[in-house]
Amino acid sequence: MTADASVEKQIDENLDGLVEQLQTEAANKTELAISSNPYDYLKNSAAYSNIVNLGTDALPILEKKMDESEGSNLFDYIFAAAIEEISKINLKEDQSTTWASGDNFSEEWKQKLSTLPEEVEKIANSDLSKTKSLLY
Repeated sequence: MTADASVEKQIDENLDGLVEQLQTEAANKTELAISSNPYDYLKNSAAYSNIVNLGTDALPILEKKMDESEGSNLFDYIFAAAIEEISKINLKEDQSTTWASGDNFSEEWKQKLSTLPEEVEKIANSDLSKTKSLLY
């Protein structure tokens, strides 16, 4: 089994755990079950934390899953939240890259990725990076 397949398997297993959690919440008619905020589902979710803890290896798989999903659904929000948390890039921080759906996140994410080499070069050539390198 390749590393990607192993990471994808772990993501799928944790998504199954998240589905079970959501079904239990719905069956028990909990306050969480009626929430329309996708982040409420992630707050105390061990399954979500397990996905995030997979780190950067999970990013291409989460992107692929988001691209393959039809429309925008709860799982797209989960994928988007995990991508932001793993990458430490908050697209909602900047008004020009805010997103309201999984499809919209995917577009904004791809745009952000295309600008990263330029941003890295700016940082590498900045006075900050020269000062910091003297400290190490």
